[in-house]
Amino acid sequence: MRYLGIFLVCLASIAFEIFLVRHFAITNWSEYGYWVISMAMAGYSISGVVLCLFGPAFERRQNALFYALPVAMMLCCALGYAALGRIPFNPLELQNQELFAGQLLNIGKYYLALFPFFFTSGLYVGLSFLARQEDIPKIYMADLVGAGLGAAALLAALAYVPPFSAPLLLLPPLALAALTSLPGPKAGGAARPLPSRLGFAALALLACGAAGLIIRDHNAASFSQYKSVSMALNVEDCRLVAEIRSPRGHYLLLDNYMERHDPDLSNNYELLGAGGPPPALGLYRDGERLAALPQRRSYDTGYLTASLDGLPYLLRQPQRVLLAGGRGGFHVREALELGAAQVDTVESDPVLLELVLSHGPSTPPKASALRLPLAETPPAAEFTAGPAAEALPPAAGQAGVNQAGVVGQAAEPHSGNPQPGSASAPREASTDAAFADAPFAAMPDAPATAPTGHNAPTGHATTPRLGSPLALAARAAKPYSIIDISPEFLDQGQANKYLLTAEGIARLLRSLSPDGLLSLPMGIGELPVYALKAVATVRAGLALAGAAEPARHIIVVRSAFTARILASPAPFTQADIAAARAFAAERSFDTPYFPGIDPATVEVFNDLPPVSFEHATSDAVAGDEAPAARDALMDDLVAFLRHGKAESSSFRFFDLSPSTQDRPFFHEILRLERIPQVLARMELLPRQEVGYLVNVAVLAQSALFALIVFLLPLARRRGLGSLGGKGVLAGFGYFLCLGLGFLFVEIVLIERFTFFLNDPAQAFALVLSAMLIASGLGSAFSSRFVPRPRAGIRLACGITASITAALGLLLPRLLDLALAWPDPAKAALAVAIAAPLGFFMGMPFPLALSTYRGAASPFIPWAWSVNGALSVVATPLASLLAVSFGYATVFAASLGLYGLAALLAPDRPKQ
Repeated sequence: MRYLGIFLVCLASIAFEIFLVRHFAITNWSEYGYWVISMAMAGYSISGVVLCLFGPAFERRQNALFYALPVAMMLCCALGYAALGRIPFNPLELQNQELFAGQLLNIGKYYLALFPFFFTSGLYVGLSFLARQEDIPKIYMADLVGAGLGAAALLAALAYVPPFSAPLLLLPPLALAALTSLPGPKAGGAARPLPSRLGFAALALLACGAAGLIIRDHNAASFSQYKSVSMALNVEDCRLVAEIRSPRGHYLLLDNYMERHDPDLSNNYELLGAGGPPPALGLYRDGERLAALPQRRSYDTGYLTASLDGLPYLLRQPQRVLLAGGRGGFHVREALELGAAQVDTVESDPVLLELVLSHGPSTPPKASALRLPLAETPPAAEFTAGPAAEALPPAAGQAGVNQAGVVGQAAEPHSGNPQPGSASAPREASTDAAFADAPFAAMPDAPATAPTGHNAPTGHATTPRLGSPLALAARAAKPYSIIDISPEFLDQGQANKYLLTAEGIARLLRSLSPDGLLSLPMGIGELPVYALKAVATVRAGLALAGAAEPARHIIVVRSAFTARILASPAPFTQADIAAARAFAAERSFDTPYFPGIDPATVEVFNDLPPVSFEHATSDAVAGDEAPAARDALMDDLVAFLRHGKAESSSFRFFDLSPSTQDRPFFHEILRLERIPQVLARMELLPRQEVGYLVNVAVLAQSALFALIVFLLPLARRRGLGSLGGKGVLAGFGYFLCLGLGFLFVEIVLIERFTFFLNDPAQAFALVLSAMLIASGLGSAFSSRFVPRPRAGIRLACGITASITAALGLLLPRLLDLALAWPDPAKAALAVAIAAPLGFFMGMPFPLALSTYRGAASPFIPWAWSVNGALSVVATPLASLLAVSFGYATVFAASLGLYGLAALLAPDRPKQ
């Protein structure tokens, strides 16, 4: 029973930590939650310092404390969680120089609310090490296995439990931990009577019930009023269509008159005779709008006449089209309307995909005759479908394509649609053949004759699949004529950022036909330099794909809010350029870059002044006359692509180097040396950049805290027992290496497998659980080295460093080769790589602790606190290193840290 208690306490602790990440992602934004949680975790380290200074007093009361601490954790969990919802935190005010001080105070209140839980949890674990020094490897095993299973269990439970009620799941393990440690004999050795033990058991259960009532009745958690879902829910007659819980997030599907499809339309769409954006259902994940889905009624596609999204389909005959994100189903229909012969769609979010398949429109869109301005571009009806687009006759009850070219059901509408959680749930798009025979069942039957004046689409849409466009590109049997990335796709999944890397762009370009087009949108409403970085990344991808002069392969067209970057394996011709410019001019779109551009002759329709953090205001034209419209993006693109210059203020102030698979950080563009200027103008900073500043703030705070943890025990004479100064410094360096090294490896593996599995929740669960459980087994195995700990430590560190070095060299290539494997095989590979590393990484910590038994025992809780403090430092430090130098550098640093740990390895004192 002595190991069951620590197993349960650690299970509950890691589950609460992961739950808080989800809680802040829903109620505020995850980057601020990370700030709060990382510092609240300091409770672990403070508990170690307290045990170091007052260990004997705690050891004398260990029997009572092993019972009382889980009881206290239940109450701290409930009261702290109830307090979170009552703290009026407004993250937007942190970007206001006059109001931010009040929000820093609110963050301090968050610290106070969460600190007691982690402090009592740390006391329990540290006291277990101190009280049972002869069993440290087994104690550490129970700690790590409990944490690994707790992480997996909490993530699985989030699919079934309302997100704001999940803390209730933590109470039973803590109550059981208290029941396994009921107070033993009284002072003097007399056994406690049975009624007394039953009374303690009843008290623990009473505390569990009271904590549950607090969580249920005093839970004030809710969506932040500043999130888009709050505004949607407050619209009159808003209807909740569906609520879906998942480890990926909390999803709400809403229906109200404000929800619309959001294509990028010309400001002159009414003059063009185009309809406005159609009504839609709004899908929200964790309070942020994820996508729009068609309502169950017909809609007018006439808006395509004025849409920026239509340009690629007018420049090329779209025989085979790959959509990275179907925009809830709208984009599939749009591609067919624009003449696509075959449309394959890949979605990255399984919940979105299930809703697309089960919430398709009940009647086909009301197609409008498209006003095509390009004489050299034939109407949609003149495009002929190649062999890949031929539709097979549908069997009974199967989906098919009717005479009007609209994909539908041959039997009852929706009869073949997989429902959420059904056996026919979406699967990974691993091969080109997976698309070939699967028509899109979400578009029901249409009339055999199209409306008068409309050229009915004759294309074929396969059923959207779950997966990564990069995985499909690796296995495509035939090239695509267009690969079209939706504006929302890059934000719909953490793994989607790998699409916008030089390697990702190159892979997509290689899967195009020689004159094919890659269409990449980039928002410029908040910070236009994002489009500049996207172009730099596309340029690098073209170079990787073999383009000798990448600038000749790029055209950029923009509206007031979005830039559409077109790239082709072949250089654009003068006919391509003329067609793109004609398309843009008719719709009042701008062309900030095309091969051979002369900025003096290009008319600017949508003013885009430079956004500067270096000056109080954007540059303006002096005089009484209204300044001419400017295009700051054009100025930068022409200098960069045409003249090869990266000397503008945009390049000087921001890091606009291409994103790569090793540095897949598209939005982290702040330079560390520019932070003082950024802080002076925080109001201009997009929220995507706040995460970088949070990492800097957390690193500064946690480093200061780690220094305090190091110095505080030294202030008390003989605070670390019989250890001398040299031993203290060597011990601190050793546990510093372990704390940083373990987290560095873990963070890199989670990131690598996020790309590989295309699922950050699955990557986190598999890597974290596999490494923690394997580390626990390694800790148990290390007990055989307790008589000679230094030899065991150096063996484990040497093997860890060797595996890390091998993975640093081989892992990226291995994951590329296995990218198209089936999901179960990919998950098995992730576990097979993470578990052996975890096994050997679990040995050095308990072996080192075992050397401090006896007279040096005060060092044990201090080492625990140092390890915890450095774990807090490791996360922001690894993130900043990866942003600046890449994940390969973080992996190399972990190798060096384990090598240094081997040199500093402690040994048993000589008798």
